[in-house]
Amino acid sequence: SGAANAKGVFYYPRLGFGQICDALATAARRAGVDIRLSSETTAVLLTEGGASLAVRGDDRQEWTHDADVVFSTIPITVLSQLVEPAAPEPVRQAVDKLEFRSMLLVYLTLAQHRFTEFDAHYFPGEEFRFTRVSEPKNYAALEAPLGRTVLCAELPCSQRDDLWSMPDEALGRLVADGLARAGLPIRCPITDVLVRRMSHIYPLYRRGFERQFELLDAWVSSLPQLLSFGRQGLYVHDNTHHAMRMAQAAARCVDANGTIDYRAWAAHRRSFEAHVVED
Repeated sequence: SGAANAKGVFYYPRLGFGQICDALATAARRAGVDIRLSSETTAVLLTEGGASLAVRGDDRQEWTHDADVVFSTIPITVLSQLVEPAAPEPVRQAVDKLEFRSMLLVYLTLAQHRFTEFDAHYFPGEEFRFTRVSEPKNYAALEAPLGRTVLCAELPCSQRDDLWSMPDEALGRLVADGLARAGLPIRCPITDVLVRRMSHIYPLYRRGFERQFELLDAWVSSLPQLLSFGRQGLYVHDNTHHAMRMAQAAARCVDANGTIDYRAWAAHRRSFEAHVVED
């Protein structure tokens, strides 16, 4: 479905952003891909001939998975702590100085058809704990479901903040109170509150971070049979279409024998520098 913005029209999946992920997963499974969700990689052993990954599922069972090539989109700082043999001391020190901003997504289900006519409201002032509140139903100009809508409030934070451990219902009240102070009071029952806690969302660019990242990136780039990319994997503020372009480029750099063309990947990396974030 299309929705108007300052540049004309942008397109939003009728069933929400997750429809994109579902379509990719369906195509991957049809191609024979084994997708394992709710699993955690606990170690990555890399050699010139391939890789061995230690994985733990949500049932706490552990297994080892052998691979020719590893594509990693997890935070590059986390990746550096999983790889064996371990990173050299200068790299470990650099990792300690690189940070990610965390994020809480607080979803409020409202017993009304629409909250406002707008897809999103922005709150740049320090008096609000949230920076944006969106109404996904309006992105696609949907009428269904009738009599119900959802707000998504984005609360940037740190895992050390009081927000991170605040109960869901308290976070829901915090958002509702903030909207009221902004002149957007919720005048209907809030039927549900759901919170998603994400630890690594935005790379935090403190002064001098470039040197620390260069050390880490150079070491990761030297690892055999591994390519790291994506927002978290390259420590960049990129959009979804940028991340997809990175994935397509990575796939083109690996041949049928699992050999990585590192020269081609370096050229793609240089092209990624032209990405411009759009919102």
